[in-house]
Amino acid sequence: FRKSLSLNPFFDKARSNLADALTETGKFKEAALHYKNLSKTVTFDSYSYYNYAIALEGSGKSKEAEEAYILAIELNPKDAGSRNNLANIYLRRNDLARAERFYKEVVEIDPSHAPALNNLGIIKSLQKLHTESLEYYERAITADPGYVSAYYNMGLTLEDLDKKTEAIETYRKVLRISPGHSGAGKNIEAILLKEKKGAL
Repeated sequence: FRKSLSLNPFFDKARSNLADALTETGKFKEAALHYKNLSKTVTFDSYSYYNYAIALEGSGKSKEAEEAYILAIELNPKDAGSRNNLANIYLRRNDLARAERFYKEVVEIDPSHAPALNNLGIIKSLQKLHTESLEYYERAITADPGYVSAYYNMGLTLEDLDKKTEAIETYRKVLRISPGHSGAGKNIEAILLKEKKGAL
């Protein structure tokens, strides 16, 4: 792709392919520059805006990424990926209302979207709505039985509910799937230590 561009800087297809490849390999800053140049000469479709947004986000340009994801959604109302990534931006900003709105839209499009279900569980947990939180984690696990994050977050919520036995069982499931998961192991140790101290 680089060779094609060196021979013809206006070869849009080569620039588009190069930008996609750079995004996939994590070279976001360079990818974002190519997408920006490309946007001046071609009309972007939803997929192009999605990739551009990923490159912008990877470059630390959250606001510009937000705008690109919104454009992707406008061009493709069934774009679950852009909605999910946009919701992630809002969740990181602690804008729970907008994050929840877009995660729910993701689930409407794709009911088995485990990351969106998991993040809805996180939002409900932050809102102290633990029963709803657990329901979302259950749905995420049903959608993807190997989804470690949903099990781990479920364990945290069970701890918040003072359901220590269930929390330990859930953390042990985390360790069966991901034996090197340090958080689950430490949490089990902490629960057992508290119980031991309480028994003294």
